[in-house]
Amino acid sequence: MKGPGKPDAVAEELSDATVLDLLRANPDFFVRHPDVLDSLRIPHDSGAAISLIEYQVERLRGKNLELQNQLQSLIQIARQNEDLSKRLHRLALALMEADSLVDVLSTAVDVLRDEFPTTKAIIRLFPQRLTDNQAVTHLFDDSTDLSALDELFKNNQPVSGVIDNIRKKLAFDGQHKDIASAVLIPLADTEKLGLLAMGSHEADRFRSGVGTLFPAALGEMLSQAIRIRL
Repeated sequence: MKGPGKPDAVAEELSDATVLDLLRANPDFFVRHPDVLDSLRIPHDSGAAISLIEYQVERLRGKNLELQNQLQSLIQIARQNEDLSKRLHRLALALMEADSLVDVLSTAVDVLRDEFPTTKAIIRLFPQRLTDNQAVTHLFDDSTDLSALDELFKNNQPVSGVIDNIRKKLAFDGQHKDIASAVLIPLADTEKLGLLAMGSHEADRFRSGVGTLFPAALGEMLSQAIRIRL
C-alpha cells in the first residue's frame, strides 16, 4: 500500500504534452485558479525570471509597437502618394494648356523642376518622329549608338537607382557627372518617342526597387501629350 499523502506515480510523470492538452482543453484554468500564476516563472532573455502575465504583457507590448510602426509606415506612404498625385495633377493641367510640342516639352521640364527642385529633368526625343518645322532641342543623335537603351524600351517600364554611366550620358546629354541616382522613363506609343530622365546628386533619392507607379503614370501622360502634337 501507498503511504498516506504519497502522490500517485502516474501523476508525478505527467508529460509536457499531457499538461499542454489539459491547458488547451481548459483555457480558463488560470482564471479559475489565479493563485497558480504567482508560482509560475518563465525564463527571460536577460536571465531573470518573470511571471507568465509579465511575460505576456511584454510580448503584447512588442507586438503593439510593431503594429504602430507598420501603421506609421503606411500613413507615411499614403501621404507621399497623395503628394505625388497632386504634383501629377498640376503637371496634367499645365500640359493641357500647351499649344505645341515645344510648349509641351518646355512646360513638362519646368513643372518637374519646380515640383522637384533638387532634381535635374531632361526630355530627349527621337528625331525620326518629328517633322521639319518642329524646332525641338535635346534630340537623340542618329549617329549615336543607343543600344544601351533597348532594354528600357523593350519593357516600356521606368528604371531607377544607380544608373550606369553609358545610359546616364545618353539620357542626360552628357550632363551626368554630378548625378548619383536617377529614374529613366521611356516615352512611347506604338513606337519609341523619347526618354524622360530625372536625376539627383543624392544617391538615395531614386532608389532601385521602389514603386514605379508614379513614374509610369508620368511617362504615359507625357507620351500622350507628345503624340497628339506630332
